[in-house]
Amino acid sequence: QAESVKVALHSKRQALVLGSWHGLWAASRSYSSSGHQALLRRVFAVWVGYLFNLNDQREVRLQEGWALQDQRLVSLGLSLWWQAILSIRNLRECFEALAVSLEPVLREVKRDAFQTGLDSWWDWLELTQEQDDLQLRAECFAAWLHCCREALHRRSLIILCDRYRISRSLRRAFASWQAGCVRNLS
Repeated sequence: QAESVKVALHSKRQALVLGSWHGLWAASRSYSSSGHQALLRRVFAVWVGYLFNLNDQREVRLQEGWALQDQRLVSLGLSLWWQAILSIRNLRECFEALAVSLEPVLREVKRDAFQTGLDSWWDWLELTQEQDDLQLRAECFAAWLHCCREALHRRSLIILCDRYRISRSLRRAFASWQAGCVRNLS
């Protein structure tokens, strides 16, 4: 119906324009010098009417085009929205299937990760135990060296003290012997 109304309006406008042109043609046949200005006014009025008619037709076509474009955009938007909903549904189903199929693999990966973590922990323990052993050996060696130096110092001190005691004892003994010899001689 809308299309038939548009055609009827279009043909009515054309009839008005053609009727105006027909009137102009008839007026040009009965051309007189006094009616020259009237003829020019009438030509100008017909020409302006024709331009307005063309402008109206273009505006109607533009409105129809915009309405058609809006309809197409709305239908495209709705169809894309529907496709997005369907793809989301399909994506959910695919994710569920993927999760179910990957579950044994994920369990295996989890077990491997746990075993790798445990192995790393044991390696760390062994490394720290070796480092602790090396540190303990170094500390023990340092303590032993210190003790050896102290013992050597003590030994040398004992030896020095023994020599002093012995030499003192020998001096006393020698002094006593000398005193005993001098008494015997006198």
